[in-house]
Amino acid sequence: MRKKTSRSATQRHSSDALPKLRREIDALDAGLLRLLNRRAALVAHIGHLKRLKGIKARNKAREQFILDRVTRLNRVSGGLLPDAVIRSIWNHLIANFRSFEHDLMIRQSQLGQERKKTVSVIGLGLMGGSVALALREFAPEFRRIGYDPDPRSRRSARNLMHRVVRVPEEALRSDFVVLAMPTGAIPEFLRKHRAQFRPGCVVLDLGSTKREICREAERLPKEVRFVGGHPLAGKAVSGSGNADPRLFRQRPFVLVRTRRTDSRAWKEARRFVELLGALPVELGAAEHDRMLAVTSHLPQMLSTSLALLAAKRLKGKRPIHGPAFLDLTRLALSNYEMWRDIARSNAEDISKAIEAYAAELFALRRAIRSGEFRRQFALARKYRERWQRAA
Repeated sequence: MRKKTSRSATQRHSSDALPKLRREIDALDAGLLRLLNRRAALVAHIGHLKRLKGIKARNKAREQFILDRVTRLNRVSGGLLPDAVIRSIWNHLIANFRSFEHDLMIRQSQLGQERKKTVSVIGLGLMGGSVALALREFAPEFRRIGYDPDPRSRRSARNLMHRVVRVPEEALRSDFVVLAMPTGAIPEFLRKHRAQFRPGCVVLDLGSTKREICREAERLPKEVRFVGGHPLAGKAVSGSGNADPRLFRQRPFVLVRTRRTDSRAWKEARRFVELLGALPVELGAAEHDRMLAVTSHLPQMLSTSLALLAAKRLKGKRPIHGPAFLDLTRLALSNYEMWRDIARSNAEDISKAIEAYAAELFALRRAIRSGEFRRQFALARKYRERWQRAA
């Protein structure tokens, strides 16, 4: 009888202890949840710092260190769980936090869809100022943010923007970023600030050559989407004071795909170009540079060389001329720094174009000396008429 009573008392004691033990587990779970969320916050912050510093997101050596450390701590503390279980738990923990960090970046990139979209223009000269004016006039739904390293350019562009910032990092948090600085400055800007672009943003450059810029853009983080661009528009004068909201109207605007261009980025870039009033045209980077060496870069060099020739041949006398001389020397007024960058980044194709043009000139010279250059005139006229009709 006593044995039965003792067994019953033990059962009652065990039954009474269960709720308490379960409450203790519940409290531990709540504590674990707080710690896991604290760990998540630290992971997110570390991920942000890595992107700022351009450090690779995943660090396998660090993950291995964590696994070894928690296994050792478990042994030292006399933990009940075997090493294999501890390592399995932490392996899953690390993998899930890595997934959390990635998903967080994606969510952050999508926040812009729930608010007024922002467009940042980096470089507030003629091209950047014209982009801002076009957006103000034709797409006022965008919030415009501007940055230029020159304080004078920032001051003169204040009336074009909702906000002009002093440091580039503040402009790189936008949904859409336009790089409108000189061609030679764009690759260096991408190198220096690659980790500061907001994940999920679309970046469009306006550089006059494409291969060098697109190569550098392909080193951007995978979460940053890049489309190469080149508007075939401009003026012989520079500065935001000469900006024109209709500068791009009905002008070709080349778009170039890169490894950082997905379908969504491509659609956004095309839509942006159309908002400016331009006509999007797709080309590869190398094809663009070869073509523009003939249709844009060579005409600049010809205009410069014709002005030099006139200065030497006329020995300082005021030229007597018709409209053709004014038309052909107009580009001699162009900005040297801009063309220095273009010539450096596309030197090979420009050199080939100059050599080919020189060969055509020598052939024309021979024809002139022989008294018969009808063939050259006929072929040139036929080419000009053909593409003019197509346009």
